[in-house]
Parts: sequence; structure tokens; C-alpha cells
Amino acid sequence: MVCQFWSGFLLALFYVPDPTYVSTLREEYMNEVWWFAYVYKTHVVGVDSIFVLSYLHITKKVFIKNFLGAELGGWVTGTHAFLAYHVVVFLGITLSSNHLGDLTLTIGANIFWSLFLFTHKTYTPVFGNRHLSVEELTRLMVAHYIVAYYYLYLVQSHVAYVHEMWDLDSGYATAQDASTPKQSWYADALTREGQFMLTAYIGLMTTVTRTGHPNPRPVDFTFFEQWSEVEVEDINFFIVGPHWYFRPHMGLLTICAQHYEGLFWLSAYYAILAVMPL
Repeated sequence: MVCQFWSGFLLALFYVPDPTYVSTLREEYMNEVWWFAYVYKTHVVGVDSIFVLSYLHITKKVFIKNFLGAELGGWVTGTHAFLAYHVVVFLGITLSSNHLGDLTLTIGANIFWSLFLFTHKTYTPVFGNRHLSVEELTRLMVAHYIVAYYYLYLVQSHVAYVHEMWDLDSGYATAQDASTPKQSWYADALTREGQFMLTAYIGLMTTVTRTGHPNPRPVDFTFFEQWSEVEVEDINFFIVGPHWYFRPHMGLLTICAQHYEGLFWLSAYYAILAVMPL
């Protein structure tokens, strides 16, 4: 997350909110600014890394049945943060100003519009004409930073709810007393969670690289992007698919016969995750 904020700030210094020039200027910056390519790749791979670690974190908590003795506030803030991060990434994708970004904006606008029962043009104050423009990119850029800082706040709240009462020596959540100040509990929690996440992430990437794909491309920043845009030469058609972290949501929307049924299951997905202790 530190890398994401740092790299995002540097990228913002060169960002021009004009869909006509974003992609072209990005290529020029790659050649003219020596650090731009490294910072850009860091920001892109950071998105996938946080998603992978988030899913590992949720899987671990479900596997060890953490929800049996957990406080509801921890799961609510964690789920809220997970949802907010999807919004952050959605806004970031649209800032790329490519065909996928424009399509992502249109899909988001249509979903938002459906919440108002497709009444006139209720999407206009947020999504403009449902396509990228200078005004729309400016709004999205500001929203991208605001929601990102809100996500950071939610993560801090989640850590406070879940981990501040963890005792490393006993391996259980116990009552805090004067002999164990809050700072030590915080450090213990980060040590345990950090060690698990680092080990699991290295193990996952090593397994994928060695068994599934013998070449080093799976660990390259383009690995998760390679199926997003595909050109079918036989029929001269451009197929655009969502990024891997949006495909579960897209799947729920497409397998349901009715649009609002898909939206219901999308909401139920986060609602069930938030109230797991109940």
C-alpha cells in the first residue's frame, strides 16, 4: 500500500486528463523519463498483489474459522475495505483511457443507472455521457485519490478491530492489561500476519512459475493483463474482458437471467462476508 501511494503520486505528476493523449504521453514518458516505466509497473503489479493478498487473507480467516469467536466489527470493516478497494481499482482502470477503460466506465454507469430504475439520465452527475472525456477523467482522478485514502482508513479500522487484542505468546485473543501496551499487540499481529502472507505469496508464485509456466512471464506485470484485450483476426473483432479480479462479479451478472438478480447476488456476496460471525 505504501508503494501504491508513492507510485500513484509520482504518476499523477505527469497525468494529463485527456483521453486523446493519455496513452500517447505514457509511451513518451516511458522513453524520456528514466524512472517512469519502473514506477508505472510498480503501480500496476501492486494492484494485483493487494488483491492476491486480500483473497489469501480472507481464505485464511475462513479456513481457521476465525468468524466463530470474532467480533462483528472486524468482519464488517474488513468487507467494507475490500469493497472500497474494488472501487479504487475501478476508478484506476478508467484513468488508463484505453478501450477497456472506456468500456469499464460504461458498464459501471449502466449498473449505477439501473439502481435508479433507468430513470432518465440519473447517471450524468457521476458518469457524464457514460464515456471518457476531459471532465469525466478529472472527476475520476479526484475520486480515485479520495477513495484510496478512505480505503487506507478502513484498513486501519479493520486492524484495530481484529488484531489489537492478539497475544503472540499465548496464540489467542486475550484481554489487554497495563503490562501489555497496545503497541506490542499491534506489532505481534503484524508479525504473525506478515509472515504468513509473505510465505503464502512466495509459495504461490513459485508454484505457478515452476509447475504451470516454465518461462518467467507469469511473474511479469503483464501476466494478469494478457487476457483483457484480444483481437480476433479471422472476423476482425476486438474482444474485451474484465481484469481477473472483476471476473467473479461479471460472472454473477452474466449467469443470472435477470439483471437485478445478478445485482442481488453481488450485494449478498459482500453482505454474507460481512456478517460471518452471525
